[in-house]
Amino acid sequence: MPAQVIIGCGDIGRRLVSLLKSQPGRAASMTVTTRSNQSRELAAQLGVKAVILDLDEHCAAPEYCRDADVYYTVPPQNTGVTDRRSERLI
Repeated sequence: MPAQVIIGCGDIGRRLVSLLKSQPGRAASMTVTTRSNQSRELAAQLGVKAVILDLDEHCAAPEYCRDADVYYTVPPQNTGVTDRRSERLI
């Protein structure tokens, strides 16, 4: 089973963690990304690996996204017409 990566640990991301954890074998290979230490702590309380990833900064897709099932739950930034956050990840 491929690794599970959830980009974003807001309400939708945390709901997705709970849903995926209810399926056998999913939690062991699950990584959640978040922008803040507070959200990282919330993810840790859910029992999954959490890492900091700020899509408002210039970044490339992290190595742990390769060959993984990636779920993108990050809202677009507040300004502009284009979703720069998803562009940076892709």
